[in-house]
Amino acid sequence: GSCGGQAGAVDEEGFLRAFEDVPTVQIYSARDLEDMLVKTRQIIADPDQDWNKRVDALKKIRSLLMAGASNYDEFYNHLRLLDPPFQASIKDLRSQVVREACVTIAYMSQLLGNKMEHFTENMLPCLFNLIQSSAKVVATAGQVAIGFVVAHTHSSRLLPLLCSLLSHKSRDIRRAAVKLLHQVLSTWHTPILNKHVGLLQTGVQSAIGDADQEVRMTARKAYWAFKNHFPDHAEAILNSLDASYKRTLQSDSMSNSSSSNSLHQPQRSKITGLL
Repeated sequence: GSCGGQAGAVDEEGFLRAFEDVPTVQIYSARDLEDMLVKTRQIIADPDQDWNKRVDALKKIRSLLMAGASNYDEFYNHLRLLDPPFQASIKDLRSQVVREACVTIAYMSQLLGNKMEHFTENMLPCLFNLIQSSAKVVATAGQVAIGFVVAHTHSSRLLPLLCSLLSHKSRDIRRAAVKLLHQVLSTWHTPILNKHVGLLQTGVQSAIGDADQEVRMTARKAYWAFKNHFPDHAEAILNSLDASYKRTLQSDSMSNSSSSNSLHQPQRSKITGLL
């Protein structure tokens, strides 16, 4: 089935629909799971296999997880071995294989959270590279998969890469990275961010002065989210900015606070004029 979206693009709803739209399997024992994982991995890892078979094998990982694979230690032992074949699938020339790999990584992240932090740390660079693809389905699949990872795998291991991408030469990657940085700063807990506060500070600061207007706009939102965690570091960013950037940031703050105040006002109905 299609992953939804328009003109070849895929979206979050499409991913959610595809997650469990896979054949049902049963796991009878740890040994049985081990055998199935080995066979499935061999197919995913073999570039000479028909691409349809590789797509089915990527789906099989989701089938196994639905059947309870994550209750077995064998699954986590195997996760390391899935690293190279998954990286190769993300780089595959067939967009169907790429999309299926992205859907599977997103599903794994939603299901396993921080238990797959090492795995996602190795996948993220490949997923970010997809964003530059001229094929809409590939670029959007990468972006949606990263969104799921950031939403469900809250690991400090992911932060150095995210911060480094804020100075990437590709504008599309910088736009994606700063949106995700804003998501991280708005949803993750301070202790997870603490380890890399210096990198986060440098990242926010450089993004506020980015050449691209869209990056700068999102970076200013990220700044206020950063300030909630680290007020002193945010103050240091503010003090380092040129006067014009400082003014824009502070005027954002004024409009943010007035718009959030207006949210708490009772809304008058446009039609009847009644509350």
